[in-house]
Amino acid sequence: KNWVVVEVGEIAIAVAYFPPSEEKELLRQFLQQMTQWMNKNIGKNLILVGDFNARIKALTGDSTTCTRGRWLSALLNDLPMSVRRPDEGKWTTYSKHGRGITDLVLVPRYNDPIAKLHVCEHVSLVSDHRLLKLSLWDPARIDDPPPRWNLNKLAKAPVKEQYERAFTANLATWKEVL
Repeated sequence: KNWVVVEVGEIAIAVAYFPPSEEKELLRQFLQQMTQWMNKNIGKNLILVGDFNARIKALTGDSTTCTRGRWLSALLNDLPMSVRRPDEGKWTTYSKHGRGITDLVLVPRYNDPIAKLHVCEHVSLVSDHRLLKLSLWDPARIDDPPPRWNLNKLAKAPVKEQYERAFTANLATWKEVL
């Protein structure tokens, strides 16, 4: 496999690598399995992190969009996941040909568990990739702003159903906090 999933309490983090030569079908299987996990584990958070080798100008701010990026962008339209842009830093890879954003962080569209995402552009990992550092929301803190929601996506029935399940599952937690 090209990925590993670590679950700790109410959160799961999947770390993946999809080389440029890898068939798109494996990436599709990965995203489908992660979507199935989300549907079975309502109320838990999922973060997908990895080198997808997919450059997507419109979603990441990269300087270009590659073939895999166009394909992944279209696929994400039908999934309950979205690309999480960094709060600090931007470029995740550097090479002799320039810089790009091939390392992506995908989060549930309506329940982003990341409080802060930082691309450490000046930290070299003895690689052409840069360190991604993330902080998670603390559900006990109500003074933090809520995660970003794109309500326009509710027009799609599967997205609306996912939103309703997540909202219902989290309602009891919000009542306790408030």
